[in-house]
Amino acid sequence: MSVKVTPVKAGWGYVYLVRQGDNAFLVDSGNKGFEDRILKVVKSKNITPGALKFLFVTHAHFDHAGSAAALVKKTGLPLIAHAQEVKYLERGGRNLPKGTSGFYKFLIAAGKVTGKMFSSFPPVKTTISFEDELDLKDFGVEGKIIHTPGHTSGSSSLIIDANAFVGDTLFNIWNGVIYPVFADNINLLHESWRKLLEEEVKYFYPAHGKRLTYKEFKKEAIKRGIIW
Repeated sequence: MSVKVTPVKAGWGYVYLVRQGDNAFLVDSGNKGFEDRILKVVKSKNITPGALKFLFVTHAHFDHAGSAAALVKKTGLPLIAHAQEVKYLERGGRNLPKGTSGFYKFLIAAGKVTGKMFSSFPPVKTTISFEDELDLKDFGVEGKIIHTPGHTSGSSSLIIDANAFVGDTLFNIWNGVIYPVFADNINLLHESWRKLLEEEVKYFYPAHGKRLTYKEFKKEAIKRGIIW
């Protein structure tokens, strides 16, 4: 069954409206205050917001979960997140991870991007949590969500019809930067990269930047010695 993907710029990154046949859902919610923009795009595709199957939050950072509470309140959507992200969603905040390069390590150490204004968002309760993998068949969707930690302990990716929505497990930002600039655990991040490369995926959708092909992702993994 074909999948249609509509990216919605919602602050620092993208929210994805994903449609598989008659079923539609959202991946991430962007920064705080973008719920109306997101729902406007949903309606433009002749989808009633209340008919969306769920909202999946890849991880509990302000630029991914910022509008989650408002979206849930306005639509009644079930919210899906990994079990290790639940407490941060309910708390309404989580600091950014450590930098993965000298420049970003300096920023974190200097405290310039870890203040409250850059880490907090309206708290929201999770409807469904999982540990290793969640089959989406109960929502009428042929797909799954898998645990891909590294950027955060509970970071996860949704895979549907050879498409993967990966949050911050991959980037595709300025000058072709694919490797995440922040990560709590680099070893786990590398394991997650290998895990994703083993899936039958053609296209990867990061929250920051444009879609990546399998070839582009694999090339970066080889360059960094993550795979051989």
